[in-house]
Amino acid sequence: MTIVSGGTLAGGLVDTPDLFTIDGDLTLQEGATYHAYVKGPVGAGSDGAGSQHGQVLVTGSGVVGGTLKLVIAAGYTPATGDEIFVMLRNGGSGAFDKVVVVEGSTTMPDQPGAQGSAITIKGKTGTLRYNSHSSINLSSPATAADISIKF
Repeated sequence: MTIVSGGTLAGGLVDTPDLFTIDGDLTLQEGATYHAYVKGPVGAGSDGAGSQHGQVLVTGSGVVGGTLKLVIAAGYTPATGDEIFVMLRNGGSGAFDKVVVVEGSTTMPDQPGAQGSAITIKGKTGTLRYNSHSSINLSSPATAADISIKF
């Protein structure tokens, strides 16, 4: 699956985060957006992945670029130790060009999307991480993520 410039991939809509599985490869081209709704960290809900924030599970390779857009629920403020799983992929490359955080009706200034970038959500700062997994455990996607934000 390829998301072209101007296109959007959504891992859950407002107040309905979900685990979206792509059976095969994913490419997010420059100018594309991955949109995730966040109302809590992984593991805060009954089943972890996809229960508290949108997450994409890619069974093939995931090449990322473009924008990561995080829409934050009114009742959630990250705490130390929280982790938001953005994407789990079976290998891949790239990085988001920027991260856009929306808090309520306010879109915060763009933040960098590079490995190790500081991402601020409701005054709390986490680290954007790109990890490498040579294989993924499809039966337990809540255990790891290739792309995550750790507070």
